[in-house]
Amino acid sequence: MDKLAEAADRIARTFERLLRADAGMAAIRSKLNQEKGGYAEAVRFASFSGTKIGELIRDELLALYPDGKIPEEAAAALIPPSLRRNYDHVIQIATDAQRALNERARTKTDVVHPAFSKPKAQNLALYVSKHPDFRKHASLFPQLTENQSLALVDKTVQMNAALHSRVGLSPKITRRTAGACCKWCSALAGTYRYPKEVPKDVWRRHRACRCVVEYDPGNGSRRQNVHTKDWRKGTTEAREIQNQMLVQAKREKQARLKKAKDEEAPFKGKSVTPEYFGTAKPGDGQFKVDDGCDRGRITNEMQVAKLLHDTLGGDIRVLEERNENNVKTPDYLWRGKYWDLKTTSTEKAVDSAIRSGLKQIMQNPGGLIIDFGKNNINFEIAKETMDQRMKRSCKMDIDIIVIQKNNITEILRYKMTGSLPRQ
Repeated sequence: MDKLAEAADRIARTFERLLRADAGMAAIRSKLNQEKGGYAEAVRFASFSGTKIGELIRDELLALYPDGKIPEEAAAALIPPSLRRNYDHVIQIATDAQRALNERARTKTDVVHPAFSKPKAQNLALYVSKHPDFRKHASLFPQLTENQSLALVDKTVQMNAALHSRVGLSPKITRRTAGACCKWCSALAGTYRYPKEVPKDVWRRHRACRCVVEYDPGNGSRRQNVHTKDWRKGTTEAREIQNQMLVQAKREKQARLKKAKDEEAPFKGKSVTPEYFGTAKPGDGQFKVDDGCDRGRITNEMQVAKLLHDTLGGDIRVLEERNENNVKTPDYLWRGKYWDLKTTSTEKAVDSAIRSGLKQIMQNPGGLIIDFGKNNINFEIAKETMDQRMKRSCKMDIDIIVIQKNNITEILRYKMTGSLPRQ
């Protein structure tokens, strides 16, 4: 068994032991087994279990990677399976709570509950692995898992309220604050008839929110069809509601994915290397250097200019360095457009290089030239950094030429379409 599998096993075994050993959790299970209690007990259980699973995941990750740099495979191996284990426990408790409420309300409807959200678990794992130093936010991680755990209870309340409203009951939703609470939560506290009176924010939580969302199903177990005067039991309705919710959730997920894909597309660099080399005219065009250039000081700029001219061709002019309105002029006027050279040694340093380079070419944008020199770099990581920086900062169509070991290795095109990116 490798170290990640061993860590996942330790989390599972310790988590189960903590749930069994805690007297408060045992009392909640016992109360619900006797069909007493309700969602207040489910919230207490979800808060405890969500916090504990977060603490266990955090401690294992930092024990394995004390520098805070969590590999993606490690986060994926520990976080989603552990959250699924917590999901199973919380949903069982929430289901028992709803069943107890149904029994007291004398309704025979089935209990519905949300499915496990694999994308949410994967997103949390991705967040951890992408963070440059997990140690800085490790103390907050259990709050994130607790929040997801409490959301499972809230969603169970919401789904069963929708079901009971459909089968003729008059459910009420009550949101109670937990001790000294923020203004936002205090404003939401109260009792509401479902669905017309319930504010959308009742189902929402901020980080570390421990408000309790409770539920009263109302009275009766059946509803009458106003047209046929036939009475219908809630079991069939439960299946209909659950199926409709699954279909709706699938549609919403597809819409979110399509929107995200559409938004991301313009900011992902497309390789146009074949286009450049296919139309190249090596050595063609004029090669000029401004009189004010310090030829000794700009040796690298000269070498790159010569590389562009000898490899791709086109009129190129090495520009004299000036500051205009606190912005440096670009390095080249090539093929009638401004281009700026940025020399960097690491994939991550590309971010600041692009940010400053964009300002220098803004008046007549052609593109940027990123020269990694003789450094060995991972191009995929570098490209991801480029994509993210372009998404945040760029308002123009530009190309980025990548040079490594005095060779043009890749040319990427960023074509901005639609709305401007976030600043």
